[in-house]
Amino acid sequence: MPRNPRRQAKGFCPKCMKQGFLFGHHVHPVRFFGNGKKNDSRLYICEACHLDIEELLVGKKPMEKIEYTKLHAMWLRGFEPTVV
Repeated sequence: MPRNPRRQAKGFCPKCMKQGFLFGHHVHPVRFFGNGKKNDSRLYICEACHLDIEELLVGKKPMEKIEYTKLHAMWLRGFEPTVV
C-alpha cells in the first residue's frame, strides 16, 4: 500500500461497492484513542462513504472500542446505527 494512509490505490469500497480511490478511516477515533500502533484499525472506504460515517460520529460522546467496532460493522451492512 502507498505510504499515505489517507488515500490509497484504487479499489472497491466495501460499503457502496463503487470503484475509486479509498481513504483510511480509523475505526476507533483518533480524537479519543490517539494515533499509532495501539490505534491502527482502519477501514478503507471511498470519500463519500467516509463523509457519511464521519457525519454519523461527529460530536458524539466517546464509547468503548468494541462499541465503535460494532457500529462500523452495522454501518457496513446497511443498518443505520443509533449513536448518542
